[in-house]
Amino acid sequence: QGSNFPQKLSLTGCVDGSNPKRVAGGVVGYEPNSQLWSDGAKKERFLALPDGKKITVKADGDWDLPVGTVLMKTFFLGEKRVETRLFMRHDDGGWAGYSYEWNDEQTDATLLMSAKSKNVGGVEWQYPSGVQCMQCHTQAAGFSLGLETPQLNRDFVYEKTNRLSNQLKTLEHIGMFEAPLGAAPAALPKYPDPLAETGTLEERARSYLHSNCSHCHRPPAGRTNIDFRFQTAFANTNTCDVVSQIDHKHAPGRERRRQAEVGPSHGREREHGRGDRS
Repeated sequence: QGSNFPQKLSLTGCVDGSNPKRVAGGVVGYEPNSQLWSDGAKKERFLALPDGKKITVKADGDWDLPVGTVLMKTFFLGEKRVETRLFMRHDDGGWAGYSYEWNDEQTDATLLMSAKSKNVGGVEWQYPSGVQCMQCHTQAAGFSLGLETPQLNRDFVYEKTNRLSNQLKTLEHIGMFEAPLGAAPAALPKYPDPLAETGTLEERARSYLHSNCSHCHRPPAGRTNIDFRFQTAFANTNTCDVVSQIDHKHAPGRERRRQAEVGPSHGREREHGRGDRS
């Protein structure tokens, strides 16, 4: 994160300078079908393209966003704004993440120059550094996450017009795609909402893994050979009946952790998970 980036959210041009709770003109809201888990926080997401630039839809449905694109996401705990993250594609084609911490008065947010932990209403909130942003926004995943055809193939209420419309249809109508999508939304792929009742249990589980895990666990050069992309056939995900690539049994400190977790008289170890914070 560079010190020349706007130090206040109100100065970024992404929001109304007089009221940073409101987005600037030309900034478009969106919502994916399968959301990334973020410690139970509610999120609002926005997309802004530079004038004259358009989105290229790749063969796999992922979107290639032009230089100058800014993605914005605000996190809420209850009704309180905690953090707004900007993810920008700079002139050299590279992406960078910027984290803004909202003040207690909820009047503006300040750019953080490093990672930070803060207790917010009993929740230990983790503000990422720019380096940490790139741990999830991987090159293999195309850097931006959630912006792909099957993710945005859903209805969304646009706040400025209070109209309910399919997001793909709306974005195509306002000219944000380089080429027509080639089919109506009903004929295009759509990931199921893991928390809804549409789709099979397997489809919903695969949708969750796609949005929460596949940005790291996918080829090429993913973390291990696991491939959690939704479109990958289950037999090819390398999750069952395969040899582990990491020797957890002999990992340094494993025995000490095992005894601390279950005690010497227990023969089975508990597994502990954590929610992804990207």
